[in-house]
Amino acid sequence: MFRLTVLEGKRKGENVDLTSFPFVLGKNVGADLRVLDAGVWDHHAAIKFEPGAGPQLRRLGAGTVSLNAKPIDQSKLRNGDVIVIGAAVFSFGSSPNRVRGLGWFNFFTWLMVAFVVFLELACIVFLIGSA
Repeated sequence: MFRLTVLEGKRKGENVDLTSFPFVLGKNVGADLRVLDAGVWDHHAAIKFEPGAGPQLRRLGAGTVSLNAKPIDQSKLRNGDVIVIGAAVFSFGSSPNRVRGLGWFNFFTWLMVAFVVFLELACIVFLIGSA
């Protein structure tokens, strides 16, 4: 999964996970990420994902989109890229992996270790008793 971190603008400090593609940024109520900063158009930019090609940033309409301080119409996105649309600045990257709790796995592992130790002790007691 991918994430946009708002570096500058009205939503500064927010992290937004990209949950569906194309992911549209703009002022429009229907945009996936509504950006209300100055200089942002209704449908300003979109991030799409193509298997084999990875994430792509595309300018929509006449608004200016900068990627790493260079104006673009369309470009591949990489981890750490800085996107500027109007007065809003974003950082593109991977969202942190969610690790499931390992509580049950740990419980059963330690249960099996205790069982093996019990069996070893039972074998030792049996061997000592039969000698």
